[in-house]
Amino acid sequence: MINCDKISFVIPVYNNAASIEEIVNLTQTAIAEKQCKAEIIFVNDGSTDNSWEQISLLSEKHKDSVTGIDLMKNFGQHHATLCGIRHATGQFIITLDDDLAYSPAQGLELIEFMTESKLDLAYGISNKKQFEISRNLGKCLLLIGTSIGIKQIVGSSFRAISANVAKNISHNGDVVFIDDLLTSITDKYNYKKFDNFRINKKSRYNNASLYKMGLNIAFFYSGFPLKLLSYIGIIGSVISGIAGLFFLYKKLFFKVPLGYTSLIVAILFSASAILFGIGVLGKYLYRIHNNKNNVAPYHVRKTTKDA
Repeated sequence: MINCDKISFVIPVYNNAASIEEIVNLTQTAIAEKQCKAEIIFVNDGSTDNSWEQISLLSEKHKDSVTGIDLMKNFGQHHATLCGIRHATGQFIITLDDDLAYSPAQGLELIEFMTESKLDLAYGISNKKQFEISRNLGKCLLLIGTSIGIKQIVGSSFRAISANVAKNISHNGDVVFIDDLLTSITDKYNYKKFDNFRINKKSRYNNASLYKMGLNIAFFYSGFPLKLLSYIGIIGSVISGIAGLFFLYKKLFFKVPLGYTSLIVAILFSASAILFGIGVLGKYLYRIHNNKNNVAPYHVRKTTKDA
């Protein structure tokens, strides 16, 4: 049982004008059985078809429930979703793809699962198992790119989010991995399997875009290279120091060629000092990296509420 006044549905839209009215109709049908209102937020992510025109018409037709947000260019699904979440005013927020892989009614089921399980966040994932080596490599990049590095995030754009989690999202960087943001706020999240409402023959994320997104997150969002540099520097300094002590021990207790030990020890201890300095520098830069994200993740051209 869902106990709330309003549920927000956030739908990023990219070149999919044909499905927008159907999403509105399905949402209104699903919410009619509940004792709450629906807020439907379409975020037009730089579409080149007539998606914005369709959103504007539906916003005029359903002024009390449909809102459109038009971004200045194509920023990407995660950026558009973050924008929609920040504009949502419901006690619960459901994020859906515009291709209706999952339906608004299934979103309500996901909220019920979340509330019954006393969660702050729930993901809907497909019952259908897919194994594609190329796509799994891209998903590995996304996993590497998580800010904590040990979280097992199963990415899904079908989510149910509590308003309390949504209002605590704080991010101004130009690269967004929204699932990492959400799971950094709360550890009370879980997954529920669903049959696909509509089977889409082709994912909106092709392999190239998945790799690009994974690389951006791993190298420019998470600070992963700086963390790796820190570990290499500190571990390398320890190994070099131990090796230097080993050769010094051999010099003291065994016969070794003249000048050999002093040269090796000097090289190893110098390397140890350099690597340790690199490790400290990596940690220092990582802290700066975490505090410097002041670039806006998206820019809004206008909303249907501006009219």
